[in-house]
Amino acid sequence: SAAGDCVTSHLATAAELTSQSAVCCLLDCYMVSGQKDGLKLMPSAIWSLPEISMVGLTEEEAAKSNLGTILSSKGFFADTAKWALRTPSMIHHDTLLDSNSREDAFIKIVFKQTSLVVVGVHIVGAGSSELIQYAHSCIGKTLHFILRSAFTAVTMSKAFVSAAKAGLAAGMSHSMVMPK
Repeated sequence: SAAGDCVTSHLATAAELTSQSAVCCLLDCYMVSGQKDGLKLMPSAIWSLPEISMVGLTEEEAAKSNLGTILSSKGFFADTAKWALRTPSMIHHDTLLDSNSREDAFIKIVFKQTSLVVVGVHIVGAGSSELIQYAHSCIGKTLHFILRSAFTAVTMSKAFVSAAKAGLAAGMSHSMVMPK
């Protein structure tokens, strides 16, 4: 919903949530943990500076849901072609809007350590409200799904691949038990 929905009328927001809930009921939407909660499966975005969007569980929610060991990994927008191809005026504009340094724009994937199943995705940075749509399709799938995905526009989607690769590395390092 847009900010105008909150200011003028809640009817547009209520209508949108009602239609999303109906679709979820028809499709029998379940969270990764098996509990019925369609709202967690609905992507959400805040059009702030920087943009913020998410779908699924936070690390804290996942830990409380008895899903086993939960890890997260990040992929940075700075690792993408679009970031590298910014013109000086774009860089100046980005700096004025939000500091947009390497660490300020990222995709964070929350996943189960043993199965590498994605339970949440959080995106911060310009365009996150668009990128969250792909993230929605990753919930309940493994990090390997992301690595095997074919992106039609690889400009910012590359950050998903970076996050998935970092997640695989983190999952492997956490699963190795060092003998005493």
